[in-house]
Amino acid sequence: MTTYEQEPVAPSQKSRLQAAYARRMRLYWWCGGIWGVGTLLIVGSWFDLVSYEIGLVGYVVATLGAMCAWGLKSLPYRRGSRSREKPAGGK
Repeated sequence: MTTYEQEPVAPSQKSRLQAAYARRMRLYWWCGGIWGVGTLLIVGSWFDLVSYEIGLVGYVVATLGAMCAWGLKSLPYRRGSRSREKPAGGK
């Protein structure tokens, strides 16, 4: 697992970062809910509670929800410096 080093943050930026983190986590939970709804549609199609086509729609919905949640969790929270300097030894 990769760890990202955090740079010191000014107190004025701290609340903005916390707000951004809260928004990201709220979106992450919504994506998890979308995945859950899609999964229920898939299981419902197995037991003939919904049609086969609805099960396929559930598959697409669950896949999109899982990809959204995975993408939000895999991105680093803070990416370090934003300078455009080339790395040492780079061309």
